[in-house]
Amino acid sequence: MTESTLAASDDNEPNPRTVYDSIFVGSSPVLLLEALHLSRQGQRVGILEARPNLGGAWYARNLWNVGNIDVGTHYIEPGQYTNHLLRDVLGITCDPQQYDIMWCAQEEPDDDQQSSRSLLQRIEERLKQTLVQGRLIPVDKWLLITAIFHNSVATVRKPSPKAVLNNLRNIGSALARFFSSRTPRLYPRQGCHGIVSALRSRIEETSIRVFTDARVDRVVVGEAGAPNECHAGKSMYLARHVITGQNVPFDLVVDGSSSQGELHIRFWVHTILKVKGTKRRPFDFIDLRSSNPPFKRIQDVTSQALEYSNLQRDELLICCQSENNSRPPQSEQQAQEMLKTLKEIKLLSGDAQLIEWHSELFSTRCDDNRDRVQQMVPSLHPSVRVMRTYDLGACIEQNRDRWGSLG
Repeated sequence: MTESTLAASDDNEPNPRTVYDSIFVGSSPVLLLEALHLSRQGQRVGILEARPNLGGAWYARNLWNVGNIDVGTHYIEPGQYTNHLLRDVLGITCDPQQYDIMWCAQEEPDDDQQSSRSLLQRIEERLKQTLVQGRLIPVDKWLLITAIFHNSVATVRKPSPKAVLNNLRNIGSALARFFSSRTPRLYPRQGCHGIVSALRSRIEETSIRVFTDARVDRVVVGEAGAPNECHAGKSMYLARHVITGQNVPFDLVVDGSSSQGELHIRFWVHTILKVKGTKRRPFDFIDLRSSNPPFKRIQDVTSQALEYSNLQRDELLICCQSENNSRPPQSEQQAQEMLKTLKEIKLLSGDAQLIEWHSELFSTRCDDNRDRVQQMVPSLHPSVRVMRTYDLGACIEQNRDRWGSLG
């Protein structure tokens, strides 16, 4: 393992006599913000990151001679303090999400269904003229409404009760999301690495010690006031408090007993497809909402690669996130199946060709149930804190009073 140049030391190994007030296991943006806050409070802070770079699942990769490719699919919920912290403090420019699309599999309609579709299309065009051209609603809201509309009228010839229920649930979820959000989600213009780079620059101005290639596999809670031990390979780091995110699994030992088996571990696969072709419709980030989506999220990360000149004009970088403990593609054939799906849902042109592909496997201790992390915390230990890191905007708003000292 190596110690980052962010630290004011030439030693590659930890000093066994150094006891940190707080050690962070992982380095997602939420953890980096908390580390900056504690450092400003006068604490001695250390960061242990398993990868060669800061950022956790937000870090960027260099693939195929193209730099700074986002391997994650992240968005930011907007908020007053979030906008201030990103724009005014960190210098991050964010763009609004273009639209959120819903998709469900359906068979080709018969003649009666085709006639009904023609009528519905005319109704849709009339609504568009009234609402959009009349400037009653913005274009991005109209695109979401039409996605909901298309999903609600999508038919299969012999729908099962379960399929109908799932379809209604999807519609209700999308409508709730539409009416509860006045502003679209945000996406950093320079990608995830833009946020991580900005936070890294802030950390360089502090005394925070950063160790990369330090994969923590075990944390032993100290007894009778002794510091906690963070074991990363053959190295050990001492800290009074250990802070981590829900996506950094390790073996927690309390009074000689391990509790990792009690934690809910879930795996996510992020696959980057390098494709020769074009997009059939403009999109930056798309959620797929159906009873059994092939992916949870799809994001075009082409423009976010800094060394864009290394790509041909007809080449795209598409990141697909799979969940439900999916396994990374093991062969080119499986990657080809992913590309086939992108064509079937009419995101990529029919002549799109797979050039190369790359997968990353991430793990998390929680699922879509946002209360799970809070339920999990009491099962740990007072000196071990778990922070929710999967929703940056919501976390920033939740900690706005705590992180107010950052700017």
